[in-house]
Amino acid sequence: MLQEIVKVILFGLAAFLYATVGHGGASAYLALMGLYEVAPEHLRPTALLLNLLVASIALLGFMRAGYYPFRKFLWLFLSAVPAAYAGASVDLGVAGYRMLLGLVLLLPSLHFLVRVQHDEPAGIKVPAAPAMLGTGLSIGLLSGLLGVGGGILLSPLLLLKKWAGVRETAALSALLILLNSLAGLLALGKDGIRPVDEITWIIPAVLIGALAGTYSGARAWNTPALKRMLGLVLLVASLKLILSA
Repeated sequence: MLQEIVKVILFGLAAFLYATVGHGGASAYLALMGLYEVAPEHLRPTALLLNLLVASIALLGFMRAGYYPFRKFLWLFLSAVPAAYAGASVDLGVAGYRMLLGLVLLLPSLHFLVRVQHDEPAGIKVPAAPAMLGTGLSIGLLSGLLGVGGGILLSPLLLLKKWAGVRETAALSALLILLNSLAGLLALGKDGIRPVDEITWIIPAVLIGALAGTYSGARAWNTPALKRMLGLVLLVASLKLILSA
């Protein structure tokens, strides 16, 4: 019983921390399920369903705070969503999925361990349509393959390229995650969506975490110490997945 309570708390904490930056948290949910050795067929459906919930709340929260930078990134979304659908239709096999997921989880783990707070970039530039199309295609495909929304891949790129500010990046990531998660669920739905049995207990914790995290990220404060803790969990899960592949 204690183990189940700890699991639910960890899912809620992950939702809180990811929502502060407009993310759905799929990479953390996948990492936690990897630590608890959840069967592979439950991984992508569970992560995408929770992603959908958190990203919807995050998107609404950032929009209410006045962030609507979506129109200039239309080409990115147009290429990402069909790519996510195509990626979700591919079965990598257990070993291939674990290896790819473990490698990709290294990115968010290092992101939270090293770069817990971003400075506002100076000199925001509007990306060209070909750059947006290529970015959306690659992020969407990888998102579908793994069962994530792609925010953890998009956010660092937007800030590094100076394509958007910090909170604009969070709003854009939330929208991409929402659309990619929907596409992934539609693709997986052809064979039936089978989330983990505990999802009825996990959803309330994730919902509370998402609401608190969205308010924190859009209007209030950040939590560097907690983000480093999450980074450590992701790193452990990443190494475990790679070694077990």
